[in-house]
Amino acid sequence: ARRLDHRHQGPQPVGPVGAHGAGHRNRRRGADAIGRDPAETPQPGLKMPPVSAEDPAAHLKGIAVRLKSELAEGQSALKTAYEARGNAQALLRGRCQLVDEVLKNLWQEARLPLGLSLVAVGGYGRRELYPASDIDILLLLPDNVARETERQLEQLIGLFWDIGLDIGHSVRTVWQCADEAARDITVQTNLLESRLICGSRSLYAEFTRTIQSQLDPRAFFKGKRLEQEERHV
Repeated sequence: ARRLDHRHQGPQPVGPVGAHGAGHRNRRRGADAIGRDPAETPQPGLKMPPVSAEDPAAHLKGIAVRLKSELAEGQSALKTAYEARGNAQALLRGRCQLVDEVLKNLWQEARLPLGLSLVAVGGYGRRELYPASDIDILLLLPDNVARETERQLEQLIGLFWDIGLDIGHSVRTVWQCADEAARDITVQTNLLESRLICGSRSLYAEFTRTIQSQLDPRAFFKGKRLEQEERHV
């Protein structure tokens, strides 16, 4: 199966993933391919945003150049503010807000189908984004995606890196999220600490209901305690 869970700069093949890329490259990955409809056309019911006459690739590259500059300026301002006042919480949340705006802007400009969701997970999902930490995101998809949508996602993730974002990314459907969460408590923890950045609210709502419904608090507590003990062996 093709994977999209690597820390790799540039276009990448789209497929299912396990753990969230950057910090968990040795963890288990999913093996089931993302389904497509037979005609490999956009899914019924998924609306496409308006398309301009401008070449989409050239348009996105121009947006990426602007966002890279805005990101660098924003991070410099956050560093200056922290050095002046020493407010760590303001630094973490300020960096989170800055990255949110960059991702939202690029997501909207990418003109992806309207039925997809961009989700923050892990520490980023908690709005605690340390200066050197990975930016963990989930690209949440409906059950069937067209090949053109996969191509758009490959390009989008390459642009995340071009802008200067240290992305740990995963690409999954809701059922793939549930399957991975059931098999790997680290993945489950990351997915429980999620929030919607932009995209389909209904798909994200389905995702949160599914992940919450399979949570067994007692088993989760035991699993986390075992995970912590194994780390310190």
